[in-house]
Amino acid sequence: MRSTSLQHYLVEYKDNQLYYFYLDQNKQIISNIYKEDNRLVTQNEMVATNISTFSVDIDTQNKIHLICITQEGELRYYIYQNQHWDYRIISKLDIRSNIYRYLSIFVKGRYTHVFCTKTNLLNAMVSSIEHMYWDDKGINKSTMTTYLHGKYPSPYQIVVDSGDNLYILYKVFYKSNYQFYFSKFNILHKKWTSGELITNSQEDHSHPHMLIDRNHTLHIVWCSLEENNFIIKYKRKPQVSRSKSKWSRLYTLTNRNANHLSPVIMENEEKLMVFSMQNQHINEIYSKDFGETWSAVEKSTLHKLEDPILMKYCQLNPSESNYSVNSIYGEAENQLILLGLRTKNPVSTETFKKKPPNTKSETLKSTEAQDPPPLKTHTDPPEDMDMDSNQNPEKVTEEAIKPPIHEQYVTTDENFKKLITEVQDYINKIVVEIDKIDNIKGDLDNELSPNMNSHSSTISIDSLSHELKKVGSQLTELDHEKFLLQREVETCQKKLCQIEDKFIELKKSLLTLQEEICDYSCNDPSILNRIKTFFK
Repeated sequence: MRSTSLQHYLVEYKDNQLYYFYLDQNKQIISNIYKEDNRLVTQNEMVATNISTFSVDIDTQNKIHLICITQEGELRYYIYQNQHWDYRIISKLDIRSNIYRYLSIFVKGRYTHVFCTKTNLLNAMVSSIEHMYWDDKGINKSTMTTYLHGKYPSPYQIVVDSGDNLYILYKVFYKSNYQFYFSKFNILHKKWTSGELITNSQEDHSHPHMLIDRNHTLHIVWCSLEENNFIIKYKRKPQVSRSKSKWSRLYTLTNRNANHLSPVIMENEEKLMVFSMQNQHINEIYSKDFGETWSAVEKSTLHKLEDPILMKYCQLNPSESNYSVNSIYGEAENQLILLGLRTKNPVSTETFKKKPPNTKSETLKSTEAQDPPPLKTHTDPPEDMDMDSNQNPEKVTEEAIKPPIHEQYVTTDENFKKLITEVQDYINKIVVEIDKIDNIKGDLDNELSPNMNSHSSTISIDSLSHELKKVGSQLTELDHEKFLLQREVETCQKKLCQIEDKFIELKKSLLTLQEEICDYSCNDPSILNRIKTFFK
């Protein structure tokens, strides 16, 4: 198996093309292009060199966004449009003091979000998740959380709903075991919720994956370690964008002797599918009722690929697709094979023979040799953007971020009919709710009329109004208290960060003093003689 790391990206492009990006052994970002029939047409196009980590996404304007960190610590931002790559250096990271991992980019709506973990070399078991996002009005940066990841750091999982809210799942070492915490970023309030523990603290957990389907339900699959065997667990959260949405019960999808690893979940034509590695095969479990019941495919139909890859999948227009997928197992050689997307390429149960790839590199073209023009897009990040800075500016200059250039679109009859249908369905739902309210009101009137005269009903209405005002004032007070507590929590978090920074500075000073003492004692032997004389 080549890799289960998400340093492999598959991007849907216009004209049904697929762009495959990966980081090769020489730390170069390479792209291959596949046509509609999944046949390789362009191979080994070099995008950038000397790269530590990278991430890719595509926007609705058919522009590919790529962000990467070089081995010198440069944070570079690329955009691909009109068959050409443009880039700029947007920050210089402190790689002498910190390790940066799991870089991610999400271009959703008018916002571009960039994430990464930052680990200080003096405290290698603690990391922070850094979040930076911008639009045409300004840039914001914050530390989403600081957590103990233990001896082995793991990548986080992020998904975005139809309202551009973000959801993150990250692994924390808690109570001697590895657990998953869940948090939401509200795009309107620009705030993260507190981390919510969603796993059993008595067990170890690993290999999480999240997906939001076309019915706005959040699905999570992961591996739990029980009696030295990995078992796939599953949870879901319907209507995840609603504040009152609750988690479903916990499902166990595999038995204890199966040992499935790295599960990924996807939706294709009203069917949920979970793919996972089992020995040399890729196992499939499916549900036809949105996760309520699950079935496993027969052993004779297990998928076997010669060189399987777990790829991050970027959809061009998710809202217009009949499937929802953000990670996928497949094989990317002369023929692209994707498990689960039957419309792309049916997969047989036999082992696919790998054809030797074309290793010629004489015609490789790199954008490193030229000085590309500035990016011109509404997602273009501001210059001199520092990811290590603790500042959180609300506005930037006009030179830093240019306003978007909106393109005009012609609404087709199909889209217009679809819009009318959706509006009509929404109106029908409102009518039904209004009817329910009218019925309830009528029932209340019928119950009150025979037992009360006009005077008593007036008194009851006054008392109810008084109680309503009382409850409203109490809610207002509670809301104010909640706001004050949130401000106190934010202040405490800032103080904690300041204390950590001071602690690191003091630790550095201590090391410097120790080195100076050693150097001084070595250079001046009289000090050693005095110490010897003292102990005689």
